[in-house]
Amino acid sequence: MENNNIIKHNWGYEIIWAKENNYGAKIIVFERPGKTDFIMHSKTQKSWFINNGTFIFNWIDPNNGDFHKKELGEGNVITASIMAPYSLECTSKYGSLAEVNNGYTENDDYIILKGEILNEISL
Repeated sequence: MENNNIIKHNWGYEIIWAKENNYGAKIIVFERPGKTDFIMHSKTQKSWFINNGTFIFNWIDPNNGDFHKKELGEGNVITASIMAPYSLECTSKYGSLAEVNNGYTENDDYIILKGEILNEISL
């Protein structure tokens, strides 16, 4: 049995359990503190539910370029709008989120800054 629905990262992994044209879902697990890439999507809107752990959601408002930061904990919900660059940072020893989105679109990931570089700078 292949596990091509598991994507490994230096901070943990993603389990993709729905990847359809009109909806998608995954579980994101941080096995250590870390940051995702600062990324944006031109067609995909995402929402997350914090299962456990503490997180910082960093994003840029595409209308005015303002940078925002929001601390999140268990039970919080956050949404990344279309065209709004964002990054998720796990600040606890361990954390997980449930993600839903409006569907899989190939080539809709635009990396603004790699997570490894974000780890070296303070936002």
